[in-house]
Amino acid sequence: MEAASIPELILARPLAVVRRSDIEKANNAAARATDFLFDVRSLPRALQLFTEALTIKPRQALWYTCRGQVYRAMGRYIHALLDFNSALQLDTRNHAAYALRATVLRKLRRYGEALSDCHSALAISPDSAAYKFYRGQARARARAGCSRCVRANTLLVEGHAGGVPL
Repeated sequence: MEAASIPELILARPLAVVRRSDIEKANNAAARATDFLFDVRSLPRALQLFTEALTIKPRQALWYTCRGQVYRAMGRYIHALLDFNSALQLDTRNHAAYALRATVLRKLRRYGEALSDCHSALAISPDSAAYKFYRGQARARARAGCSRCVRANTLLVEGHAGGVPL
């Protein structure tokens, strides 16, 4: 039997009765955590607060996206990927999670997946200059990394199994 992923376990468990005070505590923790997001010295505190909030209210896609952003800033890319994946399982239209996951995938040199996420983010938010910039970076790295793909003007993802247009 295959082990379930953490997001699947979270989504599969029954909703417990949550007291109003716990919900307020989670909301306050997440609000305080956003104050620490952009200060490198405070990232561990932001991580702690988002984790606390998600422990109480685990179905908050925005909080997974924010915590993933903290992990990304700390260089903990695998943890960031897990949180962005959780956010996207909860909200498939979360364009920020796609774009941020693309930046992490680029750091991990998984350019085809990064490019695919950029396309997904732009499909949801087509006017975003930042997402177009990320797509350009992923496209350039992908082209530089695979001469066979450049000749075909496509990037083949996962061992050249399927194509993503450049």
